[in-house]
Amino acid sequence: VLYIPLALKDEIVRVKLDRIYLTYAEATVLEVVKPSPERDDSLSQCQYFGKCSGCQLQMLPQEIQLEWKRRQISSAVSIFFPNDSQLPEIGATIASPRTYGYRTKLTPHFNGPSRRGEAPRETKIGFNGLGRDSARLIDLERCAIASDVINENLPAERQGVKDGLHNWPRGGTLLMRESVGENGAKMNVSQERATVREIVNGKIFEFPAFSFFQNNNSIIPRVLDHLTENFYITQAGVQHKPRYLIDTYCGSGLFGISLSGLVDKMIGIEIDSSSLRAAATNAALNNLTNCEFVEGSADEIFSSSILSREIIASDACVIMDPSRKGSNAVYLDQLAAFQPGLIYYISCNVYSQARDLHYFLTQTENGAGYLVRHINGFDFFPQTKHVESVAILEL
Repeated sequence: VLYIPLALKDEIVRVKLDRIYLTYAEATVLEVVKPSPERDDSLSQCQYFGKCSGCQLQMLPQEIQLEWKRRQISSAVSIFFPNDSQLPEIGATIASPRTYGYRTKLTPHFNGPSRRGEAPRETKIGFNGLGRDSARLIDLERCAIASDVINENLPAERQGVKDGLHNWPRGGTLLMRESVGENGAKMNVSQERATVREIVNGKIFEFPAFSFFQNNNSIIPRVLDHLTENFYITQAGVQHKPRYLIDTYCGSGLFGISLSGLVDKMIGIEIDSSSLRAAATNAALNNLTNCEFVEGSADEIFSSSILSREIIASDACVIMDPSRKGSNAVYLDQLAAFQPGLIYYISCNVYSQARDLHYFLTQTENGAGYLVRHINGFDFFPQTKHVESVAILEL
């Protein structure tokens, strides 16, 4: 297999072979001899595209990017479900309202100063290059997919690194996050321990700058609309809304808090104590009285010691939004044993999601009783190869 970044299907390209590994090789495009009909290089809005590794799809129209990502999800699912009748057809990828200027977090990195005896080197602050330049930093003075606030503050942040480079003998990473001030004005936050504020669908979320939060807030309302539209359980042919919502991997509470108005009781479960404190604070900031956050244990996440005794599993929806590595057998076995009426699996890695769905449906005790109602992609990361996937399962 030859991996060629920026080359499209059916194109004829002239390449330079960069690296050869045991099972694959990597090459860099030198010339597109016969371009794909889908390619339109004039669409790119970034002077670094083709050099920086951050974006891969700027040469494709948005509708083609969305279809490309739908096929990516379908390909991942087909690996684990070769009999495609086991799952519904992958739905259309939902577009992001913003296709440039959407990232509210940027983390360019830089190398340390020259060591004694070495020739002075230029201070580059940016991201790794593409292909044969993957080990070389591309110096970025702006990022086309970053928000306006981040780009407005990037020159000053870059200068601050250069002025204080002696404090970074091994280099480091620059943290920049867009935040909303008390007066509604947007600002840049660059201190790890500082508090970032986001407003999503009228709800306030505060969290430490170093912690995880979705980086494209323009598409979050569309995800919440999708989850709200599908917030029902069918029993004996009759649809009704679940009374309980259990947000596992809840972080600072984005999905649980946003959907808490649909239920009598929302319980957020999180292992990380700092995220748990942020989630509880966010419930208080939004004057929510039906939200409870508890510190969970990976080995007994649905135990009676964590969940209130009044929770009826068949009348509950469980949200799971794990990291890129996905979930694991310990969690999925517990989930199947708990038997919630509805499951939302939100994932930033379509392959680990497909793997987990296969395990849950075929290897757990009660998994075979679930129906996968929908799988849809959401374009959280326009211009890049990445896609968020939402799977909805019903008992």
